[in-house]
Amino acid sequence: MQWDTDNVVKEFIRISADHGIDVFRIFDSLNWVENMKMPIEEALKTGKIVEGTICYTGDVSNPNETKYTLDYYVKMALELEKLGCHSIAIKDMAACLRRHEHCTHAVTCRIMCM
Repeated sequence: MQWDTDNVVKEFIRISADHGIDVFRIFDSLNWVENMKMPIEEALKTGKIVEGTICYTGDVSNPNETKYTLDYYVKMALELEKLGCHSIAIKDMAACLRRHEHCTHAVTCRIMCM
């Protein structure tokens, strides 16, 4: 077997599931959903829980924000749902997310995904 990047990821997911990992939290640090598709598909094949994860950055309450808006995050959550993720997580690596923003994200995503 040739060990290219995709094969390593696929084998890692398979072996991890076989050894007791029950939840796969899959994210891309740049929120590039295309890069998350293969790992999500492979993790779903294991029958385990797949948590699509959005990396939070910016400030959705800032009226001058043009890229990382609430719509940006909702769109990504809907894409992850469409790929089959069982749950959506928000990964706040830089501790930028304030409590009221987290609640706004969660409620908005819940409404949009219904």
